[in-house]
Amino acid sequence: MNIYIQELKINFKSSVFYLLGMIILAAFYLTFFPAFTKDASAFLKLLEGFPQVFQNAFGIDLKNILSIMGFYAFILFYVTLIASIQGMNLGVSILSKEEREKTADFLMTKPASRRKILLSKLGASVSIVLVSNLLFYLVSYISTIIIVKDSFSFKIFTLLHLSVFLVEMVFLAIGFFVGVFLKRVKSTISITMAVVFSFFAIGAFAVNSSSDKMRYLTPFKYFDTSYIQKNSSLELSYLIVSIVVILVCLVGSYIIYVNKDIDSV
Repeated sequence: MNIYIQELKINFKSSVFYLLGMIILAAFYLTFFPAFTKDASAFLKLLEGFPQVFQNAFGIDLKNILSIMGFYAFILFYVTLIASIQGMNLGVSILSKEEREKTADFLMTKPASRRKILLSKLGASVSIVLVSNLLFYLVSYISTIIIVKDSFSFKIFTLLHLSVFLVEMVFLAIGFFVGVFLKRVKSTISITMAVVFSFFAIGAFAVNSSSDKMRYLTPFKYFDTSYIQKNSSLELSYLIVSIVVILVCLVGSYIIYVNKDIDSV
């Protein structure tokens, strides 16, 4: 039994739904950009009516919102939320599935070590996230060219998408770490939503905090879109933090999974 291929098949449908959700959301908001730029003053006045706390919490950057990359960064703020839910739920469900669905005994009797099982599931998860992000990137790039018809920085566009991918990978790793502890939980989506929106809430508090260190507490604030647009690069310190979080969660999951007692039926 090829565990990698099997996991790809099992998660194919849900991955397509998440991908379509991100594409539709991005394309829908992009269609409004030409109208907004035609009546820029009214649009800015509308946004300025929102409290600064609200603007910060929901990714509204008045300095860049009327540029195509500023507006697109605003769209990606919500796309990142969808991607994070996908990554987190994938990590939680794919690793806890055997105990949750009481198929652990069957899987463990196959000629596959726990190491191979874990790495196959991880490989399938990373493949799904990588392919989903690549497809979203390509479709979004084409859609932006067709709908907006304005010139924009290819480098900044790519870096903005890379930040979405990295945040999703962080949540995938966190999901793996959480999933290794779960035993026969009925619903993984409830756990996913609780964790993701907790980090989202922390992010809303972090951007309105006087201390920039609050950003280290939530993956949603690891990559500042304003910084990316201004410097055409990711913030190195937060890039390192995201990589460290991914590695720590995955290595921790590996150590725990290969040594833990797995409940039988």
